[in-house]
Amino acid sequence: MKISKVSAVYFSATYTTQKIVRWVAQEFKPSFKEYDVTRKKLGEDIFMDSDELLIVGMPVYAGRIPQLAVESLKRFKGNDTPVVLLAVYGNRDYDDALLEMKELMESHFFKVVAAGAFIARHSIFTKLASTRPDAQDHEMIQKLVHKCTHLLDSVKSATLLPQIQVKGNKPYKPYGRFPIFPSADETCNRCGKCARLCPVGAIPKDAPQLTDPNKCISCGRCLVICPQKSRAFRGELYEEKLAFFLKTFGERKEPELIFAE
Repeated sequence: MKISKVSAVYFSATYTTQKIVRWVAQEFKPSFKEYDVTRKKLGEDIFMDSDELLIVGMPVYAGRIPQLAVESLKRFKGNDTPVVLLAVYGNRDYDDALLEMKELMESHFFKVVAAGAFIARHSIFTKLASTRPDAQDHEMIQKLVHKCTHLLDSVKSATLLPQIQVKGNKPYKPYGRFPIFPSADETCNRCGKCARLCPVGAIPKDAPQLTDPNKCISCGRCLVICPQKSRAFRGELYEEKLAFFLKTFGERKEPELIFAE
């Protein structure tokens, strides 16, 4: 089968999932439709036909995909439409994320032809996988797309491919929240960029040096967009957790690729 159109949807607070999704989409087709659901939910259903391809990219937060993104993913309605799933995690584990994505998209009549678990800079412990994704990851993306293209070319319909098997458990891991939240230091000039771009509105516009712990999901966006680099995770507990993560999960992990074959 030939793909007539490629679309991509992603949640990407720190822009690394966006980078990986765009790499994948561009390998399929230089021109593609893009849906960024990081800050704004989709307001209407997106209907896709069997000769289109959807790429879904989600970060992994405590073993799950972001709750904020689920409602937008449910807006996509397939018709035996092939889909490629991408879980992006910070070198610890992707746990149930791919399974959660697979079951959600299959329930909306998409056919999963491939899935990938890719590594990117950790959103909280940013010293972990700090340079990922890198050139080696890009090579794995090229392999992913090459194999997907071969699989799709080999059949008249994606439904003729076998069901893909991905790692994960049911019930999924409970949603968890990291108990430490970022704040700004004295270099904050109150420009308000973090407040404008926070996915959950956790930073007060009139006091952008603060963070509302009841709203914050520790996604790390405010850290990467702050022009003054004044926002960070801080404190004794954070430093303890950072040391643990670097010691336990510091060894480089490689992407995992799974195909419907």
